[in-house]
Amino acid sequence: MPLNLKLYEQRTHYLSFLINDFILWQLARVRKSFDGDIDAALVLGEIGHYNIRKNFQQIFSLDQASISGAGEAIIESIPDTALFKGTNAMSISCATGIPRETVRRKIQWLEQRGWISKDDTGALTVTDLPSKDFADFNYETMERFIATADKVSQIMEQASPDATDPPLEPKTG
Repeated sequence: MPLNLKLYEQRTHYLSFLINDFILWQLARVRKSFDGDIDAALVLGEIGHYNIRKNFQQIFSLDQASISGAGEAIIESIPDTALFKGTNAMSISCATGIPRETVRRKIQWLEQRGWISKDDTGALTVTDLPSKDFADFNYETMERFIATADKVSQIMEQASPDATDPPLEPKTG
């Protein structure tokens, strides 16, 4: 759904609050889950994202309205191990803006926890452990994300393209 700029501008304060509320809630949870180390979370996330990016870019493109049936069939037909493409500290440093030496230290920290592994060539991949360790965390994130998206949709539906600042009334039901 394309965003209507006029409606967005009408509700920018409400929308900004909702989005920031979600982001701050999530950042605090991430920080706690990584013993206060947001950089380690970024490194793990970027490694995982890099591992599967090439395989999923076309299937999960944000430009597409939905995932096609063909995309779902592709996902189901590929073994999990075939989806991963290894990466390295330099690529993660470039992607995150975190200095390479800091990335290397974070990689060691993540390896000690069993969340990433290196193959014989030094290529980094995420192990299965984070998906297990963060299963509840990810579920709670998805619930809150969907609830936030619903609130954003409600606010945009209540906005009037003709009014300058219509009153915001809570939707019930």
